Amino acid sequence: MRRISVKLKDRDYTVSCGTKCWEKELLIQAGKQVKKHGCIFIIYDAKVFALYGCQIAKVIKRSGLKYKELVLPSGEKTKSSSQLSMVYSYLLSNKIARNDFLLACGGGVTSDFTGYAAATIL
Repeated sequence: MRRISVKLKDRDYTVSCGTKCWEKELLIQAGKQVKKHGCIFIIYDAKVFALYGCQIAKVIKRSGLKYKELVLPSGEKTKSSSQLSMVYSYLLSNKIARNDFLLACGGGVTSDFTGYAAATIL
């Protein structure tokens, strides 16, 4: 696996490149968070879930980390008050706590939406 450091004016981040590198990165990042936190709530875009949901769940399950999954419709229509209400209901009914971790698996809509839900749920 190759790592590329990206240094921007405001922030830095690393991009990992290689075959199945997402598995290792997912476990590294999720493991760091869940050791500090409780449960991972994985919020998927429907298309990403169809392609990778089983693989992602398998990797997390193999690591022994606790997780729950929720699939959202693909596209801009997801950014709605009714979808947000549904996500809040799901998270609250599963007793989300401040020490839990939300993982967005999808594109910009999913990450924007999950970030907003995470910032406003509790």
